[in-house]
Amino acid sequence: MERSTKWAMLPNRKFIRRRKNRVMHIALPIGGDLLMASDIVPSFGQNLTVGNNNYVSIFPDSREDAERIFKGLSEGGNIEMPLEDQF
Repeated sequence: MERSTKWAMLPNRKFIRRRKNRVMHIALPIGGDLLMASDIVPSFGQNLTVGNNNYVSIFPDSREDAERIFKGLSEGGNIEMPLEDQF
């Protein structure tokens, strides 16, 4: 089941008026995995450059898989956030 949240769904709508149609969070089950993504938010200092208008999160099964995937995806790109433990 797809789960998504747009900024307009938040209770403080005055705060989010300019980003109301942007996706804050979406989770799409694909097979046994979960693809998570969100739109950029210019008011957070994120600027649109063709090709960067979405962010994607992945959930590998091991630290080794995470490092392998991160290395492959970051080759030739600009790393905005280094690979590190979250939560």
